[in-house]
Amino acid sequence: MIRRRLTAFQLFWAGHVVMFPTIVLVLPGDLARLAGRHAWLSPLVAAAPGTAFAWLVGAWAGRRGDLPRAALRGLGPIAGRAVLLVAWAAVGAYLVVIMRETVDLASATFVTQRLPPPLLDAFGLLPATYVAWLGPLTLGRTAIIQGCAGLVAFLAVVALALPASHLIWTRPFLPQSARFARPAPLALVATWFAEPALVGAVLVPWLAPEQRRFAGRALALTVAWAAAITAATLWLIAANVGPALAPVLTDPFATLIRSVRVGTVQNLNAVILPLLIVGSVLKLAAFLFVWARLGAALAGGWPRVILLAGSVATGVLGIALLPTQMAANQVLGPWIAQRALPALAAVLVLVYLAAGRRPRVRRS
Repeated sequence: MIRRRLTAFQLFWAGHVVMFPTIVLVLPGDLARLAGRHAWLSPLVAAAPGTAFAWLVGAWAGRRGDLPRAALRGLGPIAGRAVLLVAWAAVGAYLVVIMRETVDLASATFVTQRLPPPLLDAFGLLPATYVAWLGPLTLGRTAIIQGCAGLVAFLAVVALALPASHLIWTRPFLPQSARFARPAPLALVATWFAEPALVGAVLVPWLAPEQRRFAGRALALTVAWAAAITAATLWLIAANVGPALAPVLTDPFATLIRSVRVGTVQNLNAVILPLLIVGSVLKLAAFLFVWARLGAALAGGWPRVILLAGSVATGVLGIALLPTQMAANQVLGPWIAQRALPALAAVLVLVYLAAGRRPRVRRS
């Protein structure tokens, strides 16, 4: 039976994979613009509240049940469904943007000809829907493979980029201002660091019973690890691209990869970017599963029917509402990062505080 359940180790990698594409592709450019030369310090500062939040949510979920069950038990059938409806709508909006970001990354990297948008959407949605259909165990196992491969590739980029780094560009090492600790960059980082807690709060029922007490530690370690990766990425970008150029680049990490040379190999994009695309597909699969579970709690069942309907709706809305990459980027920051994800974080805190006020019902 345990072999059919998630482990805390798999939960760690599932939390990692929902952040990895964002923290290396989306976050560096935004942080460089907001925090300046010492943007690499912002993730380290935001790691403290982000880690504590993930630990609390994981620990609460392990003791009080997953998000839908805790909401209905702690808030009652009416208020609980109202709160779940907010979370369901926020995840749905987030899904549309994730899908567009995944498709745009693939089309800008591998597609040399213009393809119809529905066909591009299908390339991202079909594998993501299939992974979500197979369930959390498949997601956890696949996340381990992609996460370890992505980690090896990331460490390779770090090792190859260090000899070409210009340390003078990162000086002074100690900041002379507190720009990196202003509310805007810290809120941006902390928002993305809330992703593992949301996914973990829904995946808890698939953990083996003896593993649930480690859920908080696994999610907290995921956030701490993500903070270290983000800080290292930003420092490398500043040392190789330059702190003046990084804020004006759309994707500083891709520029960093192109600047790395390994003998006769002059383009590591062919190795790194496919791993990031696979990570984006797994992230899409994780949030599709979360959206389907929340919808099933609202509807009283039919999670796979809701999953299929959500996949189709995500593709249609992505084409209709976000026809271009620029439109997706404009929505990602002001709407998703500043509204949808904070709303989801607030829902988690509200639900588990309410669930903690009621005695837990033991099932025979």
